[in-house]
Amino acid sequence: MSARKIGFLILVLLFGAVVETAWQLRENHFSIGPEGCRVLGGRFYGPSFEFEEAAERPVPADRAPEIEVRNAFGSVRVLPGDGPRVEARLRKVVFQPTEAKARDFADRIELRLEEDQGRLRVGTNRDDLGRKNDVGFETHLELRVPPQTGATIRSDHCRVEASGIAGAEVRAAFDDVRVENIAGPVKIDARDGRVEAAGLGSDLTLKARQIEVDVSDVEGSADLDVQHGRVTLLRAAGVVAKLAHVDVVVENVGGDVEIDARNGAATALDVGGRVEVETSFGAIRLERIGGDVRAKADRGAVSAEEVRGALTAEATHDDVRLDRVEGPVEVGVRHGAVTARALEGGARVRGADGDVTIDGFGGPVDVEVERGTVQLSPGRPITEAITATAREGAVRLEVPTGSRFELQAESRRGELDLDAPGLDVTVSESGPPSRATGLIGGGGATVRLTADHDVTVVAGPTPLPAEQP
Repeated sequence: MSARKIGFLILVLLFGAVVETAWQLRENHFSIGPEGCRVLGGRFYGPSFEFEEAAERPVPADRAPEIEVRNAFGSVRVLPGDGPRVEARLRKVVFQPTEAKARDFADRIELRLEEDQGRLRVGTNRDDLGRKNDVGFETHLELRVPPQTGATIRSDHCRVEASGIAGAEVRAAFDDVRVENIAGPVKIDARDGRVEAAGLGSDLTLKARQIEVDVSDVEGSADLDVQHGRVTLLRAAGVVAKLAHVDVVVENVGGDVEIDARNGAATALDVGGRVEVETSFGAIRLERIGGDVRAKADRGAVSAEEVRGALTAEATHDDVRLDRVEGPVEVGVRHGAVTARALEGGARVRGADGDVTIDGFGGPVDVEVERGTVQLSPGRPITEAITATAREGAVRLEVPTGSRFELQAESRRGELDLDAPGLDVTVSESGPPSRATGLIGGGGATVRLTADHDVTVVAGPTPLPAEQP
């Protein structure tokens, strides 16, 4: 038989095996996983029956109780109860083809409450049963505890909920976690699920992998370490976040925000303190920041609006956009443009492979760009120093009425167009290069404009009168 025929025969056999497997799955002719059920995505499926068991244990009334809960393949709920006791209820879900077989197995699942060095341990004998039996079952624990309780929860393939207690420490995998209305500190270590935390009276420490995170109303600070997912945080006293492959949004933070985001974007809105954020392969967006800003984006854009403090920004392979910054600005950009408006404290800009446009600024300005054009439109009369240098580009300056400065202009290979009203110009060299000096308003600070291409000085718009108190 030829190789071609052998290959064709193998393909026919493989196709037949695939069809047979699909038919068997469709008709439920066999199970995947423990007896009487299929395990898909970490969950059991198939015929099941439920049974319940309850127990309670008194706890000292004169001190805050500590409980430790361990569970897997089910759920854990910790809620506030009445009196100095822990009430536990276990719901057992057994996957068996008949109720009799399910009940027989459920009778062997034990709810355990054991004291250990002042801590109450709550769990089941799942580990013992799992090693000896091939039966799928879920254990769902609900605990009612005194409100001053601190809870430690360990879970696997198990949804966790905790509410209305003094503190919580949760370690979870392959299911969701929700904590809310916790008076004290909260620590969460979770992966492969979703985390929701709301109404926390103290600090939050979160470590998460492959997960979505939603946090709100944290009276303390939030310390986040998240990889592969998404993070949204609303209202906290402060934020420190170390992220990878995560897009993050933080909003309404009373204090400082520090974000280190690799392969992800970062957004911070309505922050009362300073902001320090660094990203790679993701943009930075900042709005309404009460303190200083330091933003660095590697292969990402930087956008900042309404910053009351000083601002330092760096970006590569994308643009920087600034609007209404009260403090001094320092910007460095490679392979991107700079567009800025209403910079009240002046600016120092270094750019390459992109234009620089600053509109409506005040204070001293120092701009240097390679392979780009500089356009400056002050928002008030020029009385402080301006330096603008464009290599392989042009420079354009608009001069508002009432300006006072000494001009020094040079065009290495282009032309000088100096036509502002009241500007008295003396051309020292007709070029190339072309050089000129001049005075406006009797002189004052030095305005130095240098470009390889044209240098243009024209009249700017008349500044608006200052508002009367």
